[in-house]
Amino acid sequence: MKPTAWVLMLIGGGAVAAEINPMPPKPGLSGNLGAGVTYFSVESNFIPGNRLVDLENESIGDLNRAPGSESTLSPSFQLDLRYTLANGRSQWFFGNALQDLVRLDLTQQIGFRHKVEGWGTPSVSYVFSSVPTEVYQDPFELNVARNKTDRDSSGFRLGWDNIAGSPVGVTYTWREVEVEQERSGAQLRALGDLTAEEQARLRRDGTQQRLEVLALLDLAPGHRLAPELYYVNRDIDGEANAGDSYGVQLTYSRRFPASTLVLSGAYGVRDYDAANPIYERRADADEYGLAGTYILHNVLNFKQWDLLLGTAWYESDSDIDFYDTGVFAATATVLYRFQ
Repeated sequence: MKPTAWVLMLIGGGAVAAEINPMPPKPGLSGNLGAGVTYFSVESNFIPGNRLVDLENESIGDLNRAPGSESTLSPSFQLDLRYTLANGRSQWFFGNALQDLVRLDLTQQIGFRHKVEGWGTPSVSYVFSSVPTEVYQDPFELNVARNKTDRDSSGFRLGWDNIAGSPVGVTYTWREVEVEQERSGAQLRALGDLTAEEQARLRRDGTQQRLEVLALLDLAPGHRLAPELYYVNRDIDGEANAGDSYGVQLTYSRRFPASTLVLSGAYGVRDYDAANPIYERRADADEYGLAGTYILHNVLNFKQWDLLLGTAWYESDSDIDFYDTGVFAATATVLYRFQ
């Protein structure tokens, strides 16, 4: 999974989304709109930002060094619109889930879900990148300003909440990932350090599948625990970028009369199918994340207006120092709830 997406989904977490967006008690428009600002501190040799964020780390001088830190402020936008039909069990939805607020790789979805008595709520949606992540055409290019390009993704998502009336839900997402101008390893090949076959192992185009299993457990009134397991398969054209990821996330939420507190922690393992030809070893990594979110409801007695304050930290410790990644993010967002 992309590092910024992996950790920053912690802000908000699955438990918050489940509490804010149940099937509403009456038909019509529901969901929320929001805007705010996010602070990023990012350590990455691969991601310069997106259309809204510029991390200014275009030039590098050593392929054996971990990345330096770059900081920036970015506007953040929230859009989660839902329309419940008159039967009270069917709903169209569009936008990005609340936990996606501060992603550099913003994913939108448009879909439909229907509650089946005794079976739960299945859903289907189309997912796409509304603001593509920017990556470097050749991230291994030395001593020059590296050119940027877009990484787009699109696909579909299948979900099933409250399976057979249980607190367990499952989500499966399939996406096709495309780097518009893929030139990974081009400079090293021109210098004779890589063969054409070795350069091909660095390609980043391909498909990704993600499976999530989440349980929402009510411990006591106002207290909810949400353990989650996930598995990701990266079927990438370049063998050095293909592989699997798997991990666990634990989210605790506490609902107060006028606010909600959410705390999350996650651990994951990222494996690769083949050695990177530049380093002659795999970039396998351990990934860690912590996050906290506080939502103040009905701010200053304005009904249906909420204030979300969140922070998250993520670290990926790779067997190749060049691949190490670190992210710290803090966000403040004002939300308007339609119901």
